[in-house]
Amino acid sequence: MMWILTLLLMAGALAGCGGFYWQQAGRGQADFERESGVCAQDAHRSPKDADMEKVYRACMQAKGWQRVQTHTPIPGQFRGPESDEAMTSLPPATSAYGEDAWALRCRANTNWNQPRLTAITEYHQCLRAR
Repeated sequence: MMWILTLLLMAGALAGCGGFYWQQAGRGQADFERESGVCAQDAHRSPKDADMEKVYRACMQAKGWQRVQTHTPIPGQFRGPESDEAMTSLPPATSAYGEDAWALRCRANTNWNQPRLTAITEYHQCLRAR
């Protein structure tokens, strides 16, 4: 029983860490990349004193995208720019913060169609198998 409680607490702690990603039910990577590019262009066209990051976020939210924070992105969650500097060179949509090649392989090979806790456990087991 104590082991399960510890695992749940760790999963809850990890959920508050990590990076921010965009998601929208029924929308895929091509949709995200197209709309993210449009919003980044809108941010560049904003007045000089405007915060481009805020303009970008408002545009994405107006298009129905929701910004979520997670340690491990799942399919359907995409990375957008998180600073004014990143507006000129958008990060790859499927990349994750601080992710190396091994972690990318583990994330790609995890079955994310199972319950979230099971998928995260599978992902972390893969990481430990290095």
